[in-house]
Amino acid sequence: MSEQDTAGRSPVNNKRMTYLEFLDESPMTKWLWLLVCGMCLAQLLDGLDFQATSFALPGIIREFHLNPAQAGGVASTSNLGVMVGTIFSPMLCSRIGRKVIFQWVLLTYAVGTLISSVAPNMQILLIARFVAGLGIGSQFPIVASILAEFSPT
Repeated sequence: MSEQDTAGRSPVNNKRMTYLEFLDESPMTKWLWLLVCGMCLAQLLDGLDFQATSFALPGIIREFHLNPAQAGGVASTSNLGVMVGTIFSPMLCSRIGRKVIFQWVLLTYAVGTLISSVAPNMQILLIARFVAGLGIGSQFPIVASILAEFSPT
């Protein structure tokens, strides 16, 4: 057989690409830009949640008649949820998959934040802040791994 196959085309390059080589040679499509912007927006909203809690804390103190130690518990509970979520979400992602876990994480974060906004007492508020913290903490490693996977090196 000559330099051209029977259809008149040049022979196909049989070199196999690795996944990283494929990503590096792929252009940034609209879908990838949407993915990057969506992940960045999710991270931005996490920061907004912590900032909103800080601004709302004086009103929460007045509403629930909290002392300084109890007020500190509101912010600390969120941080405890962040710690637990950050530790356990990578294991869940490995078993179930990042896409499914990320969807549950966003739902957890949204539900926790919604319940925080309408909490009738301190106990419900603490539970809601922990749940929101779980969602926020779980989101950090998931977003980092998704962006690292789809970003060219």
